[in-house]
Amino acid sequence: MGTEFNPFSELVGPATGQHDSGDLRQNNEKDVIQDIFLISCTREPHTKPCLLLIGDANQTLTLESLDQILFDRLNLATIAPESVLRTPTCTEAEYHSATQLDPIVYLFDCYCRSILVCHKPTASSPVDSTAELAKACQSEIFKQAALSLLLDVELGGEVRCQSLFRLLLDNSGPQSDLNQVGQLDAFMAGLVAATQSQADGEDVSADALVNLPLSDSQLTAFRPLVRELTQRLKDLGKIDEAGSEAPPGPLQIALGLHRRPKPKVGRQARLLFLPERNTLLNLTTWLAKYPVTAQVIQ
Repeated sequence: MGTEFNPFSELVGPATGQHDSGDLRQNNEKDVIQDIFLISCTREPHTKPCLLLIGDANQTLTLESLDQILFDRLNLATIAPESVLRTPTCTEAEYHSATQLDPIVYLFDCYCRSILVCHKPTASSPVDSTAELAKACQSEIFKQAALSLLLDVELGGEVRCQSLFRLLLDNSGPQSDLNQVGQLDAFMAGLVAATQSQADGEDVSADALVNLPLSDSQLTAFRPLVRELTQRLKDLGKIDEAGSEAPPGPLQIALGLHRRPKPKVGRQARLLFLPERNTLLNLTTWLAKYPVTAQVIQ
């Protein structure tokens, strides 16, 4: 009996292998998505410091379901404490990242995490497979960021675009972290390309999409950026005027009596030395690299 051939052995073996392979792939997708978006559909035990419970408990966290789950995550107005799956080792920074309610800030943070995930192999998948999943998540990040700006247009608001402006401005200063600046530059390029792709049905590369003209409705999503930047540049002059009108103190008056007369520095020259100037100049140069900016100011 022990040497007899079992006609069902070949059927049982391969089926189990295929099932295990499918489970591994699904688990890897879930792990990558959780690492990037800090979300979970179930309360099952996990090793992540902090995750946000989102979606239906019967849903599976995969690339196919990510679109709807992420849309629900971005439209949260509040977060119930019982929805936060927090481990004892979770830090305040990790908690803040998982519960971030600003859609643009949250998506940019997700993009930064996706870059780290690209280079981190998991126990069930090599680096190449993980990087492929992370890049698929990046495409979803750009898509949702573009939809967030276009939602502003539909609702007649500027909340999300103003959030993008603050994010750009905060990373335009002389002391800004160069690594984060590079990530934000790539995020902005992906956002512009994704906005263009919302109306472009052809299969065009992201690099090409960035240079294509946008429709009027798409341009409206970026107009608050240029308008806010223009206003900040105008306000530089007001800052200088306010500073120049301040009365001199007693010490300044006393020192002035013993100094040789110096030619007065003109108002335009003084603008060159305002602390805010470099930040706004960097942001102006930054936005000028995108053709969409030229379209907006035409």
